[in-house]
Formats: sequence, structure tokens, C-alpha cells
Amino acid sequence: MSPGLRIRSLIFAVLACVASAAGAAEISGTAVFRERMALPPKAVFEATLVDYARMDAPPTVFGQVLLADPPVPPISFRIRFDRGNYDARHQYFVRARVLVDGKPLFVTDRDYRVLERGVDHSVALTLVRAARDPGTSERAFTDLPADFIGTLPCSDCAGIRQTLRLLPGHGFQLATTRLRSGDDLTSWERGTWNQSSDGRALRLDSGRGRSVRYTIVDRATLRALDDDGNPVSARPGNDLRRARSPVPLEPRGRMKGMYRSYADAGTFVDCATGQRLVVAHEADNAALERAYHDHRPGAGAEVQVTVDGRIAMRPRMEGSGEEAALIVERFVDIRPAERCGTGRVTSSLDATRWVPTWIGERRVTLHAGTREPYLVLEARSRKVTGFGGCNRINGTFERSGDALRLGPLASTRMACPGGSFDENQFLAALEATRSWRVLGTELTLFDEQGAVAARFEARDL
Repeated sequence: MSPGLRIRSLIFAVLACVASAAGAAEISGTAVFRERMALPPKAVFEATLVDYARMDAPPTVFGQVLLADPPVPPISFRIRFDRGNYDARHQYFVRARVLVDGKPLFVTDRDYRVLERGVDHSVALTLVRAARDPGTSERAFTDLPADFIGTLPCSDCAGIRQTLRLLPGHGFQLATTRLRSGDDLTSWERGTWNQSSDGRALRLDSGRGRSVRYTIVDRATLRALDDDGNPVSARPGNDLRRARSPVPLEPRGRMKGMYRSYADAGTFVDCATGQRLVVAHEADNAALERAYHDHRPGAGAEVQVTVDGRIAMRPRMEGSGEEAALIVERFVDIRPAERCGTGRVTSSLDATRWVPTWIGERRVTLHAGTREPYLVLEARSRKVTGFGGCNRINGTFERSGDALRLGPLASTRMACPGGSFDENQFLAALEATRSWRVLGTELTLFDEQGAVAARFEARDL
């Protein structure tokens, strides 16, 4: 081979390697739903890869696949995209749905994170039945982030103003301000949000044993609920309304997350919300960088850090505009061996151990040493098993979408001493059930009139 030919061959080989690195790539995955049913004719499966270039702006479609007449689950799919457009500073998620005549029949109830650190991998999606109420939606919050603002009544102040930001990936930031003359006091919460199985309720969990709940009136309106699930106010003027443009928010407080610094650029993924932030070269950032370089297991490795700081908008490092950044006001701690846990937990109706917390309007309380009652539904066998506080419970159930009937139910006939839990009321509530709703780790059963028959929480042994 002549020298010129060898040079040309080498150039072509290099170009081929570059094209392979920056060319077509794909995400593979499977999708399932729990209902045992065949999909109607003309059903279409749609999986979409979205790119959140900015957490304060709607996402763009990075890749998509459509499958006509999909097979019985699991549905296998591949989403192709151009690796040359991948940006490690962005966040990427997959969402999916099954459409029949253009209307959603099944949907994912969350976005699934992919392409972390640029690594391709498979993703397993679980779809739930779409809500049928046209006033709400199984995915009422598709265009995220979304800001909601409202003022709730207050007995000892002028009002309680709430500013809620729902983030993609099911994170949230909530500012609660007690309005006093010249002395407003604001507290901050961050965590994960869940939308109920019927699309009508929203729950915020900060991971500190407290949850905040809302009724989803429509896509632009949230109605605050108290701890018992009752509206804080019946006046529409106290609802939280969706803002038409982003609201200035600067969440602050102690934050734990996964940090890395590479080429003098730091990034921080908040454990509470999953939000990825650039780290500004301000305040105590130098102390954070020193601790990272002293304790990192390797160049570019992620480590868990804790800081006192705030989230603020700063000019983008590249290009125009602004982006959310972490301002490290004080470096607190570094733990290289630890990772973020799973912040968001959603239970399914079946295969979950449900423990009653309310029977009708009565809160469940148990004496010390008393075995707790529970309920388990098994989808495949359509069987109900449980314990009523004294006797074992067995029976069957029928479910269709949000409709649910429990029974006939049978129980053992042991003589039961009087106690704090009324087993007969528990069984009556179960047999009166006509519909259900799961919100995070909470199950609510409703009777024929739509009143609460019983409430439960998911609880392992």
C-alpha cells in the first residue's frame, strides 16, 4: 500500500470513529401495565425521550418512538437519538403512554431518568390507567417546572402565602410565608411530589415525616387540604393558581446531594428533589472544592456532601440566559461512601400491605401491644387477605379502573375482647367500598356516595 493510500485510510478510520461517537445512539426499554387485558385495535404505544436543558423551562423532545398495535406487555421499544447533541449538563427522562383514537388509555405517572453521566442503559417503565375525568388529567403537570401561588387563611396573621414549584422528575420547592405587619416569616421545604392514581390529588413529601396535600381542581388550580384531607378553605380566593411565568424563588437551608467537580466546574444533584444544579464560584465554594479534592475516590467521581446554601439564578457558564445555581454559604460535611436514597415512593393497590388509619370519620388508634389490622389485595388471583384486629379476613375483589368492590368477605369467628379497634366497622367499610385512590403511600376507599369509607397507609411488617 502506497504512503498516500495509508494516510487516506488512517483519515477515514479516524473519521469513522468520530462519527460513531457523535452519531446515532439509542435507549432501549420495556413497558408494562398491571391490568390483565388485551389492548384494543388501533392502539399506539408512544415513548418519548425529553431533554431538560434548563430546570426552569419546559423540556424539548430528544427522541421518540411510536409502535402501532403493540403486543401484550412487556412492550419492548428503542428510542433513537443523536449522541452528538447530548449535553452532560442537561437532564434526560423517558415517559410513555398508550393511545387509543388519540386518547390516553395508559400512561407513566412519572418521568424515568436516563443517560446519567452519558451512559446508555435500559429503562423499565410501569404504566397506569389514565384518568377518565376531563376536568383533571393523569398527567396534569406535563409542562414543568410549574409555579403555583395562593394565600391561605390564618387565625393569628394576615394570611399564609404559599409559593409552590413543581419540578420535572417529581421534585418540589415550597415557600410558606406567614404574613405579619412588617415581619413576614418564610420557611422552606423541598422533596418529592406524587399525583394520585385518579389524577385528582397531589401530595408533597419532604422526608421529615410531614406531607402537604392538595385537591387538583384543574390544571391551573390547587386547593389546599388539612391533615385530615378536608379543604383548608372553601373560598376559591384561597386556591393556589398557576403562574403564567416563572416566579422568583430562592430556596435556602441545609442541602444534601451528590457533588462532583471537573475542569473547575462543579455540579450538585439535590438528594431531596433530584434537581441538578451548577455550583456558583461564590461564598464558601472554595471550602467545598478543597474537601472534594481531598476525599474524592477518583477524578470526576461523585461524592455526597452537605452544605448550607440557597438556589438562585446565575448567568449560564456557556451561552446566553440564566440557569439555576447552588450558592454554597457554608460547607458542612463530605461522605464519599454514601449515596442519595430513593426519595419518592409510590405504592400500588395490589401486593401492598395496607394498614387502616381512618374508618369513616374516626381515626384509628391502637392500644400498646395490639396487633395492627391490615389488608392485602392480590391482582392475579383477585383475592383479599388480611387481619381485622382479632380475626383473619379472606375474600375476593373486582376492580375496573377506579371502581372497586371488596367481597364477599369472610372472617374467622373467634370471640374478641373489647378494644380500641372495631373489627365490625372495619369489615363494613370494606364491603361498602365502590372506588379507590392511591396517593404515594396512602390508599383511600370511597363508598357509593363518594364519601371516605376508610383510609390506609402502606406499611411493611
